[in-house]
Amino acid sequence: MNRRRTRIVFGFLAIWFLLHTVYILFDGFSDRVERTDAALVFGNKVEESGIPSERLERRLLRSLDLYQQGLVSWIVVSGGVGSEGHDEALVMRNWLIGRGVPQQSIIQDSLGKDSMASAVRYAELASSRNWMPPVVVTDYFHITRAKLALRKAGIGGALSAHAPLKPHIKEFYYIPREFFAFYYYLLRY
Repeated sequence: MNRRRTRIVFGFLAIWFLLHTVYILFDGFSDRVERTDAALVFGNKVEESGIPSERLERRLLRSLDLYQQGLVSWIVVSGGVGSEGHDEALVMRNWLIGRGVPQQSIIQDSLGKDSMASAVRYAELASSRNWMPPVVVTDYFHITRAKLALRKAGIGGALSAHAPLKPHIKEFYYIPREFFAFYYYLLRY
C-alpha cells in the first residue's frame, strides 16, 4: 500500500510539473504586444569584456524593435552588477544608445539584482509616472515568472515579448528551473 501511494504521489507531481512546464512554454511564446508606455528589459550576463552576452543582446534587440515600431516610448533596463563586475543596466543602456535610442528614452535600473527587485523598482517608477503595465522583454522561459513578479509588485496585466529564439543546450536546465523558481516567487513574495 505504501509503495502504491508513493507512485501516486510521484505520478501526480510529474503530471503537475509537465503541465506547468507546458504552460510556461505556451505563455513564453505567446507574445502579447500592444502600445504601452514602456518595455521592461530584464538583465542577464555581461561578458568579462563588457559586452552583453548573446542572450542579453537578443533581449535588447527585441526591446529595440518595440521602440522602433513605436509600441513603447521608454525602455527600462534593469539589472545588477554580475560576477564579471559589470553593471548590466549600464551595459544595456549603452548598447541601446549605440543603436540610436535617445538617452532620454532609456531608464537605467542598476539595482535589479533579480527578477523581483526589477519588478519592484519598475512598480515604483510606473506609479510615479502613472504608466500602464509594461511589455516584459526577456527569454521565453522567463516570461511567466517575470509577469508573476510584476503582479506581486502591484502591476497586473503586463504584456510580453520574448527575445528572438536561439536554442541552446542550457535550456534543458533553464526550463525546469523556472518551474521551481515560479513557486519560490509565488510562496516567498
